Amino acid sequence: MKKVIFTLTIFSVLFFVFVSCNKDNAMLYQGVFIKGNNEECQDIVSITKSIPDGLPVKTSLYVTFADSTREKQLKDQEKISFKILYYHRDTVGHFANCLWADYDAIIELTH
Repeated sequence: MKKVIFTLTIFSVLFFVFVSCNKDNAMLYQGVFIKGNNEECQDIVSITKSIPDGLPVKTSLYVTFADSTREKQLKDQEKISFKILYYHRDTVGHFANCLWADYDAIIELTH
């Protein structure tokens, strides 16, 4: 009987850990990092997986990173997971030789 209770306790704990990890991942956006093609152009992230009630897939963001040290390690077209800390519709003019984005955003990379 003690083995059954112990086994059930272990499975219960593992289940709650698994469920809480999935909830954390459900609140993260996934996207593709697109490096600005020159010094005048900003880096962009294109959303490939959204969160509930979040910005839609295929939305593009001019990004500023909350932790800029990780930004330097990113490669063009790298897949990333992130949280959006702040965003607003981009209304500023653009350079003709740069990619355009829908929003300006501050993001925090995960993992």
